[in-house]
Amino acid sequence: MECTHPSHHPIYPPSTKQKHAGSIGVNYGLNGDNLPIPATVVQLFNSHGIQKLRLFAPNNQVQQALEGTNIYVSLGVANDDLANLAGSQAAANEWVGTNILPFNKTLYQYVTVGNEAIPGPNSQQVAPAMRNIKTALNSAGLSQIMVTTVIADTALSFSFPPSQEYAQFTAPGTVVHDHGLEYQNLFDAMVDAFYAAMENVGGGSVGIAVSETGWPNGGQSGITSPVLAETYNQKLIDHVKNNGTPKRPSYVMDVFVFAMFNENQKTPGVEQCFGLFLS
Repeated sequence: MECTHPSHHPIYPPSTKQKHAGSIGVNYGLNGDNLPIPATVVQLFNSHGIQKLRLFAPNNQVQQALEGTNIYVSLGVANDDLANLAGSQAAANEWVGTNILPFNKTLYQYVTVGNEAIPGPNSQQVAPAMRNIKTALNSAGLSQIMVTTVIADTALSFSFPPSQEYAQFTAPGTVVHDHGLEYQNLFDAMVDAFYAAMENVGGGSVGIAVSETGWPNGGQSGITSPVLAETYNQKLIDHVKNNGTPKRPSYVMDVFVFAMFNENQKTPGVEQCFGLFLS
């Protein structure tokens, strides 16, 4: 089943111009042969008030288009680079010198070292690579750029079909009770599961940003459609721009919606169909 499009308009134009809009971003993937040029994409971010952009790996054309804008950028380090960066401070210095320093008019907020490398064969390289990248940024006078990594959570695979209102932010009341905390949606439960795990290893003071969340507009009959995608994405934004989670009610975290466009060079099916905008 192919991705579906309702019209020649955005599948879902995020309403991010409301308060706390700065906490909402969108993933900008490049696995398509029919995508707009980066300058046009940056205009889309600006015209829809999307103030944060996640880029999975360095890309000179995209980074040049972001120069001088007010968009906060999360820039990824490819998993293939982890071993080199973990083993060499000089390599980390070179990475920052090549991919950050030339773009000194860009607002870099995060460097994400590895994408879903934990768990996996590169997992032991993530922490030392993060340390070396942070040292390189500090040495370059860029200590304000935060260094993090992206860890996958596949809990949504147990939440289909969408008739379980819990996954779509449409449950009318509390669905799950856990040690005095009440959960009305799966998103909060997933985030708080990470908080709980971090507390168990002494990392309870570390903040969390959600690097990818979304709903496909097509690709699998019955559980994907533009309507379901719009419902999930709009209710997600309405929720996170005003609320923390039951475990962290006062902490409004950064959340990146997945993704800007359908990407036709990804694996056929659902993976191609997370686009908010037509390409």
